[in-house]
Amino acid sequence: MWKMLILFLSAVVILVAGAVLLNVNNNDVQPVACTMEAKLCPDGSAVGRTGPNCEFTACPDEVAQPIPTTGDVVLGVGQKGKVDDLNITVNSFVSDSRCPMDVQCIWEGEFKANVTLVGASKSETRNMSSIEAPYSFDGHIVSIITVLPAPKSREKIIANDYRITFHVAKDVKKDSGSIGTISGRVTLSPICPVERMPPDPKCAPKPYQTKIDVFSSESGKLIKTTQAGSDGAFSVVLPFGFYKIEAGTETIHPSCSPVAVHLQTATTSVDISCDTGIR
Repeated sequence: MWKMLILFLSAVVILVAGAVLLNVNNNDVQPVACTMEAKLCPDGSAVGRTGPNCEFTACPDEVAQPIPTTGDVVLGVGQKGKVDDLNITVNSFVSDSRCPMDVQCIWEGEFKANVTLVGASKSETRNMSSIEAPYSFDGHIVSIITVLPAPKSREKIIANDYRITFHVAKDVKKDSGSIGTISGRVTLSPICPVERMPPDPKCAPKPYQTKIDVFSSESGKLIKTTQAGSDGAFSVVLPFGFYKIEAGTETIHPSCSPVAVHLQTATTSVDISCDTGIR
């Protein structure tokens, strides 16, 4: 009787121990060798297979491309375009006094159009000129860089035929304490009525001692007045910004074309050429 009981208990112990060992062996995680394949992700990187099922690792999230903040847009009268968050609408043609390409002029002339600018926080309607300094508006700098077609003396351009290229750039605000110097030289030419070959040194452009007025391109207000010396040289210290420089006091001749200047570094140089009217 006792022998039978001992044999039975021994058999139970052996069965239980075997079941435990079998379960432990089944739970052991065996290392898995994945193939050396690679998957190319949209951002140019690559990922490999990993894990017990040898699945490809997830690709990094695609990086959103920034919206361009600088660019050109070509518009006709009545058309609308956009660069970044700035909308430009050409409302109407105003004037075109550009020098015809088949005529020799003493002034390049200018093209004007009435436009509406709509930014993220404000809008404005104004006349824009092809020769004015870039206009700062709602975090952008806007300018007219080309106007087509080019004028010809015997051809009239219809308003709807104009194609105006606007350049838009991000207006990087400068520290209000940043200042720089605009320096340059004013000269008179021509000196002789007939151009000589080889050039006569006596007919070289001459320095022009005259008044220099500096205007704000944004407001049109007179900022400073200075004087060019006997050598035609001048300099003026100003905060960083956009300016228009005008030389001379004569209403006819000498005639000096205004110069647009963007002061954004410690020193900016400009040359002003004035026409004597000698022919």
